[in-house]
Amino acid sequence: MTRRSVAIIGAGPSGLVAGKVLVEDGFDVTIFDRQKTLGGIWSPDGAYANLCSQQLAGFMEFSDLPDLEAKENAPWQDIHRYLKRFAEKFDLVKRIRFQSTVTSIDKNNLRDPTLPWTVKIETADQQHQTLQFHLVVVANGLFSTPFQPHFLGQNKFAGPIVHANNIKTHEQLMDKRVVVIGGGKAAIDFASLAGKYALSCHLVIRRPHWFVPESPFSDRLPAKYAYSRFMTAILYPFPYAPHTPLFYFFRWLFSSVLRNILKTISNQMVSTLKSDVYQDEKFIPKSSFHTSENSVRMTKEFAQLIRDGRIVRKLASIDEIIDSTTIHLSSNEFLQADMIICATGYLENFPFLSRTFHRALGQDNTDESVDLDLYRRIVPVGIPNIAFIGLPASLNTWMFFEVQSHWTSDYFLGRIRLPETEKEMFEEIQTTRNFIRRLFNRKSYYFQYYWLEPIEIYLQDMGVSLHRTSNWISEYFGAYRPKRLANLHEERRYRYRHWYWSFTRTIFVLILFLILVCFFITSYRGYQS
Repeated sequence: MTRRSVAIIGAGPSGLVAGKVLVEDGFDVTIFDRQKTLGGIWSPDGAYANLCSQQLAGFMEFSDLPDLEAKENAPWQDIHRYLKRFAEKFDLVKRIRFQSTVTSIDKNNLRDPTLPWTVKIETADQQHQTLQFHLVVVANGLFSTPFQPHFLGQNKFAGPIVHANNIKTHEQLMDKRVVVIGGGKAAIDFASLAGKYALSCHLVIRRPHWFVPESPFSDRLPAKYAYSRFMTAILYPFPYAPHTPLFYFFRWLFSSVLRNILKTISNQMVSTLKSDVYQDEKFIPKSSFHTSENSVRMTKEFAQLIRDGRIVRKLASIDEIIDSTTIHLSSNEFLQADMIICATGYLENFPFLSRTFHRALGQDNTDESVDLDLYRRIVPVGIPNIAFIGLPASLNTWMFFEVQSHWTSDYFLGRIRLPETEKEMFEEIQTTRNFIRRLFNRKSYYFQYYWLEPIEIYLQDMGVSLHRTSNWISEYFGAYRPKRLANLHEERRYRYRHWYWSFTRTIFVLILFLILVCFFITSYRGYQS
């Protein structure tokens, strides 16, 4: 029997783990990447200067290759080396075609599962190739197309106006007055870099953002427990999450307690950072952290540079560029600058998909940032044999990618049971989209703190155990690390569930024990009388 061929677009973390899972399930995989080496944003071509992770050590890895060299807030070079080890261990390098840009993915009838996909490639030497594949995985992620805004009067500015992605070394900032635009992670990274090496640094943000301390629970609890099932349970339930009636009963019973926990965490973060980023109260967000549009993990370096006056923050936006060095802010302040760095995020677009494909995914414009109609954030409704991996942005993203890859493989193998009607699939898409917009005012890809419940939706679809440890204590209160997914491939293949000592079983045993104690006490008293 001929193995079915799969084209994977992108050799970043999501593309690599998808390739590994699909190869193990017997598919013939080819990975295309426009860069010279693997890693996506965690590569020399994709990384910006000072890029580092926000993850704790041991959480930014895949389940079957522990990162023994992992460290907190690891620089991109460390993560790139880990991804190279991963690709080498699972023999993926020979399957990657570097410097190969996918220019088109299409077929005559998108709904016909018998037709192959036509994939057009442009190589580094401008050679064009047309290939055919049975299946396609789009794994170019959310960070492949930088977004750079246009400013009124920017043609008057003498210095460079660049996206953060184009800054590769701190030397580009030296002897310059730098203005950084943005409030997300990249903006904090560049403000820190400019604070150390530039003549001056102003960080211009439109609205206050939540900063998460390196120890979010102060010294009471290690930061790793933020990645526990219990901590996810205090948030609003994610749509379609496979919760039990007992879960909803406890949420109702302890609803006021959960609200107080969230309030306490918010107050704790403000209190911890009061002498740093929140010393000026105008920078304290008005909303609770769990509904924040954006949050960034604080670094000691950033806080110190603010205290030293090396980073000056402005709560405003650029209104107009007046002349070669003068910037007018919406707060009616003026800044002098030699360089503007736009840490303004990325466009979520897929230029290799045809207009017909975009319309089928609920989008009319192929050039702007899009919010695709994808069931389970993976598959287009009514268009078989193609999947999107790596779109949701949340905590524990690499675990998310890994579980998505297993789900996709089961989908290609015909093991995933989809809803009977397309209407049901669109209802799920819209419900999730409304939930994310209501909480975070963002597109449906940005799950923020929601990672475990979406992962459990995939696990339930695959028919494997939702509980990844042997007992409810470690399951709910232990840190949810990637190693919990280590046996997922075998579980999918043989459809077995490992043994689990549940909370309900514990209660049952306690009740039985009390009954037996009462019985013996009663019997003993009867014997004495």
